[in-house]
Parts: sequence; C-alpha cells; structure tokens
Amino acid sequence: MVVITTRNIMPVMAMWSSGFGMSLAMVRLTFGLAGIAAVVWASTVFPVFRMSTPVREIASRILADDRFKPGVIDGVLASIDRSPELPLMSHAVTRTEAILRVRWAEEAMMRRGTDEGDLRAAISEQKVRHSLTISPVDSFLWLKLYSLSSALHGFDVRNIAYLDQSYATGPFEGWIALQRNRLALAAFSMLSEVTRQKAEIEFAAIVDSGFVEAAAISLTNVGWLQRDRLLASLDRADVISREQFAKWLAREGVKVDVPGIVLEERFGR
Repeated sequence: MVVITTRNIMPVMAMWSSGFGMSLAMVRLTFGLAGIAAVVWASTVFPVFRMSTPVREIASRILADDRFKPGVIDGVLASIDRSPELPLMSHAVTRTEAILRVRWAEEAMMRRGTDEGDLRAAISEQKVRHSLTISPVDSFLWLKLYSLSSALHGFDVRNIAYLDQSYATGPFEGWIALQRNRLALAAFSMLSEVTRQKAEIEFAAIVDSGFVEAAAISLTNVGWLQRDRLLASLDRADVISREQFAKWLAREGVKVDVPGIVLEERFGR
C-alpha cells in the first residue's frame, strides 16, 4: 500500500512545476520567434504588395490600349528589376510584367532603324512564354506571342498556332478584338478554315459594337482580298451599325455592297 504524504509528493510537484516552466518558456520563445518572423515578413512583403499595385494598374491601362508619356514604362520596369522578389509573388505579377514588357518592346519597334526593338522584342517574347507556361489560358498574351514572334522571325506557319490559341482561349474578348482582327486578316490565307470563320465573326462583332471606323480601315487595308466574305458576315450585325459602316465607306469613296443597306446617292459622292 502506497501512502501519499507531503514528503513524497513534494519532489513530484517540484518536477512537474519545473517541466511546466520549461514548456511555458518554450511556448513563449516559439511565439516570440513567430512574432519576429511576422514582422520581418511584413516589412519585406507589404512594400512589395504596395509596389505591385501601381504596376498592375498600368498593365490594366495597357490592356485598354492607353498611351503613356515617354519613359513611364521604362521607369516601372526598372522598379521591377530592383525588386527581383516582385515577379515571384504570384502569377498575376508575372503576367503583369509580361504585359509591360510587350508595350516596352512595341514602343522600341516603332522607332525603326535601331537594333533596340529586336532586343526588347526577344526579351519580351521570353517573358510572355514564361507567363503562358504558368497559365496558358490567356488570350491576350497568346496574341502578343504571335505578333512578337512574327516581328522577330517573320511570317511562319508555325506561329499561326499562337493566333489559334488566342481565339481558342478568348473568342469573345472585345478588349483585344480590334488588335487581333487586324493581325488575323493580314494572315488570312495562312489560317485554317475554322480560324477564318472566327475572324469573320469577330469582324462582324466589331461593326456591331460600333467600331465602324476601325472595321472599315481593316477592310480596306489588310482585309481587302477577303472583302466578300467579310461583308457577307455582316448579316450578324445590327442594321444601324451596318448603315453607319456603309456610310463611312461611302464617304471615303469605297464602293461595296453592305448586306441590307441601300444608301442615298449623296453618300456615294
């Protein structure tokens, strides 16, 4: 029979108290270290998040085809280069940098007669490819990969696959339709019949959305050889939009038959 007395319980209590004290100290140390780590993480990451916000805003403006003063894009990209952890934060930031790089290259390529445009296009092409390996469902970047590759390497049937991917991943994205339709019409003879039909539907949608001037310019330039198919596709467009389209062409002296539209003689003068 074990008799519990003050004499034999005191050492046990002392051991328990000592163990509890050590455990409590370890918990405090763990929480202390976690707190320090949180402060360090916040001091590192929060500025990056703050920096990424204006970067994403500029990228959104690029998608809307806004223009910037000379040096703006260069300055933003320089800030990204000074913060190599920024593109690692998320794919959204990686995509944003790719969009910025595309505009950065396009601005240089507009200044003909320099090698800088080709260099920037090559760098941008790599950035776009990297973004697409992470998330291939990106109609805009597939389109830009097509245009960059064509600018660097010339028209190549293999590059048409990038244009096909742009249509496949975003067939009804109006914010890229104006750019994509011009490129598709310029390469119309190289497209598959399926992609040709998508380009025709897109052309009609552009007219239907009221962008009659852009559609008319595309028709009379890169799309002139396909004018019969493109004009026939306008059956899908609203009659008011078709009439506006026909009037714009008539004022420019372009004589074509727009389905369902008969203009007064004065518009043909």
